[in-house]
Amino acid sequence: MSACSGSIRCVEVAEGRYGVANGDMDADDIRKSLKPLQDKEKLWNQLPAKFEECLNDFHPVMRHFFTEKHRDPMTWFTMRLNYTRSVAVTSIIGWILGVGDRHCSNILIDQKTGELVHIDFGIVFEDVSIVAASVFGMAWCWTREIG
Repeated sequence: MSACSGSIRCVEVAEGRYGVANGDMDADDIRKSLKPLQDKEKLWNQLPAKFEECLNDFHPVMRHFFTEKHRDPMTWFTMRLNYTRSVAVTSIIGWILGVGDRHCSNILIDQKTGELVHIDFGIVFEDVSIVAASVFGMAWCWTREIG
């Protein structure tokens, strides 16, 4: 396995190299700044404004990952298109089928094509009785990367 095996690892590497190194907040800092508002129900109305404020200091970095993998503009575009399409398709299928437990630790990126590869479907095929209703949600960092 390479240093950039899982999708979360690729994002962390790119984020550290191009985001945090350039003064951006990292995802953990954003979570920490939102936590006090999330913990108190009467402050929930302030969450959207605080989240937007945090996003001003958090910029997409996956384009740098694609650029490092493919210097040729056509292959870069193809890889990014494959990535975007696979995020869209797996999100729709996951929502329709009610596949839960989808997070960056069990989604890999094919480093040649840019497509997502989902792993760890244990909750779907093994013990679904513990999950009454599964809701597929796309993490905000993924939607920002799609652009």
